[in-house]
Amino acid sequence: AVTRARAQLESGDVDGAIETLRAHLSRTAGDPAAHLLLAGAYRTSGEPGAAAHHFALAQTQLEERGDTRGARTALADLRRNDPLSGRRERLLRDITSRLFDAAERLVEHGHLERALELLQRILPIASGKDRDGAVALLERVRSSFEKVDLDSEGAEEPLAGPLPMLVHESEHYRFEANLEREVLERLGRTMDAIHAYYVDVFFDGDAGRARAAKATIRIHPDWNSMAGDWGGGRDSAPQGWWSPGENRVVCYDTRSNAGTLDVMLATLFHEASHQFTTLLARGGRIPSWLNEGTASFFEGAVAMADDRVLWPDAALGRLQNLAFVLQTPRADTPKLEAVIGWEQPGSYPGPYYAWGWGLAYFLQQYEDPTTLEYVYRPFYTRYREQILSGSKGSMEVFAAVLLGKDSPLGHRTLADFERDWRQWILESVRPLHLAPEPQRRELRLERARLYSAAAAVAAAERRPKVSAQELYSRALGHLEYVRTELDGPERPDFELLVEEADVLVKLERGASAAPLIEAALDLADQGQVELIEERYAELERRLRSLDASNWALRTARSRISGLARTARKLVADYEAHADPLLLRSYTFAAAAAGALGDEELSSTAARLRADARASGFLLGRVEPLVAKRRDGWYTVVVAEPRRFEPEPGRILLDAVRYQPMITPDIEPGLDYELRATIERGGELFMGAAHGFVVAAERDGEAWLLGLTDDGNAAVWRIRRLAGGGARTDRAETLELDPPVAADETPELAVRVTDGRRLDVRVGTRAPVIYELPATAPTRRHVGVFVKDGVLVLRAPVIEIFP
Repeated sequence: AVTRARAQLESGDVDGAIETLRAHLSRTAGDPAAHLLLAGAYRTSGEPGAAAHHFALAQTQLEERGDTRGARTALADLRRNDPLSGRRERLLRDITSRLFDAAERLVEHGHLERALELLQRILPIASGKDRDGAVALLERVRSSFEKVDLDSEGAEEPLAGPLPMLVHESEHYRFEANLEREVLERLGRTMDAIHAYYVDVFFDGDAGRARAAKATIRIHPDWNSMAGDWGGGRDSAPQGWWSPGENRVVCYDTRSNAGTLDVMLATLFHEASHQFTTLLARGGRIPSWLNEGTASFFEGAVAMADDRVLWPDAALGRLQNLAFVLQTPRADTPKLEAVIGWEQPGSYPGPYYAWGWGLAYFLQQYEDPTTLEYVYRPFYTRYREQILSGSKGSMEVFAAVLLGKDSPLGHRTLADFERDWRQWILESVRPLHLAPEPQRRELRLERARLYSAAAAVAAAERRPKVSAQELYSRALGHLEYVRTELDGPERPDFELLVEEADVLVKLERGASAAPLIEAALDLADQGQVELIEERYAELERRLRSLDASNWALRTARSRISGLARTARKLVADYEAHADPLLLRSYTFAAAAAGALGDEELSSTAARLRADARASGFLLGRVEPLVAKRRDGWYTVVVAEPRRFEPEPGRILLDAVRYQPMITPDIEPGLDYELRATIERGGELFMGAAHGFVVAAERDGEAWLLGLTDDGNAAVWRIRRLAGGGARTDRAETLELDPPVAADETPELAVRVTDGRRLDVRVGTRAPVIYELPATAPTRRHVGVFVKDGVLVLRAPVIEIFP
């Protein structure tokens, strides 16, 4: 073919030479002379991009053969045809070395899976000593996984009915719940966290006074199941309740109707607090506003992902109801005196709940404007103790404790109290929660900065009125509200992230501060904020001091992000170049996208690949279908074949049951073609099948394409079962016209496009097509298979398209 192409070039038939060489290279692996000749032909025809592409392939193959002089000559020709090649080479080396360094740090800090992923991504672009180092580290990381049992149990089938009831004991509660194990364990940690707040409010932090048998929390799978537990009749069942006689809280999984567990959690925060009023009362009666108002106060607590619970903020539903009736009173609007004085058995009417919450929230959260002390908390405690120790009525005790000369705000009458209480609810609390978002954000940040400034002063004082830790905690609540509730993940604010991290560090919660600093640095990496080098370095140092393990991950991501920006700039310069450099821009974009995992580069590479296909330039790299190591084959079934002889140029496989043999040494990506002359040896039994493994993953599933005993083609899926063995299902039969005769030895070719489309050609027959499902493996291997017969493949190759 090379001789014929040279003759065509000498006669001036450049197009004929190109056609000859392309046909030759589509069937031949590793022929640098053909690539050099094709590169020259493309250069003659005015296609420097295609010429540079084949000079690059020739250079690589010559280096592999040890022909350093020939490789240098090819490199010089490459650079003459691609003026951007120097930048390209430096950037690919930079990607390799920087990601290798990042992988070493990840290994050092125990992030082995992330390191393994990085090393696998850089191997296709690494060369020389860089590749040797990457291969050595990759083998070391892989060996660490061999000590771990990674056997998959397989995904459980969806349950037809409710989840089974599980029993779980946390530090303070016993759970009987129809929930997933992981959800239940997380819930146990969350309820233990809010238990400490119950102790603070009801027993002034004295855990000894709260000592009691663990309450049981029963969580039903849905409302109907829970309502069956309600003694007052199913139709009157509430959303949850506390049963003091049984020492039990009852509620249900609110995902069944609300789609979220948040509703259940608010109910639990409310109902579980009643255990403490029961402990306080010791059989006596507690005014409803104190009982239900305090329970409603806990509805504002927020459970965090790290198992913390934030001190209660305003319970939004209660605040909305209360603000509405305070602003637009009606004839049936409750009176404050009636709410405080309600002492009938059971709870008070539904409209009273918002008022009770407002009273409890005021007594817990009102701050002295000057000292920032919670000045009413001692009065809440005094009221609670006096109402439990005497025979006076609720309103009488309220007046004695909260009205008169000791009142923090000088209230002489209930009307005085109600005036300031209403004003505080409507003018201080309501705007922080219900004002338009921009105003709410500004108010919250003002409060946070007020607390942080006061905390800095308190930290320098010997006996501050309010401790620095308490003030920083209040600042944190507002900052976290702005970041999570108002800004959300869609609108990250660099300065807010750093500010909240600063507060967390002051609270000695470095592990929580580290991800925020990491997120701030990511914004800088993505170009969303410009930082001077000194500030960027200072933030990196802080991250490393707070969490060295997290720092290793962030550093790896930062390097990837920076390299991706540089790579995108080079692709843009390739596309803007005066000469057509389509193949060079595509192959670089694809290589960089694979190494960096960058979505924008991947999208650009897909577009350029389509253009290269349409232009006719795209020619794959042909390799023999052979493992690079003696033990370089595996199977997804338990049985071993009767014979397996994988040799260069010929593969023989003999087995009874479905027997796929797969090599992990070839990772073809998602665009490739398997080809071989297929021979079905021996007697052709009913049910026999012979062909290729087109997509497989270790310890997972494999997709097979081959010839059936009746001469048609078919697709099979084979997957390993959790208990051992494997299951094979025929996915599709593909009719061939005519069917393949038993003694026929045609070429079988399977072209895989974008990882899913299979174009199957058998000899000169019309192609047949099959689409793999979206769940087929994407990081895949290939191989051969047989069932109930002998398979011989001659000249088996894989053409991997760039």
